[in-house]
Amino acid sequence: MADDGVAYLLNLYEEGLRTLEELAKELEYKDLNNQFCFLTDRAISLLHRVK
Repeated sequence: MADDGVAYLLNLYEEGLRTLEELAKELEYKDLNNQFCFLTDRAISLLHRVK
C-alpha cells in the first residue's frame, strides 16, 4: 500500500493530470522506504517479531 502522498500522485497520473515523466520526477523526492506485502495466511503465519 502506498502512503497518502504517493497515492495522490498516482491518482493524478491515472487521471491524466501528470505525465509519466512528471510522476517519476515527483516520486524521486518522496521519502521512499521498503514495503512488503504478505498475501497468504501462510506467509503471515511465518512472520515473527525480532527485538
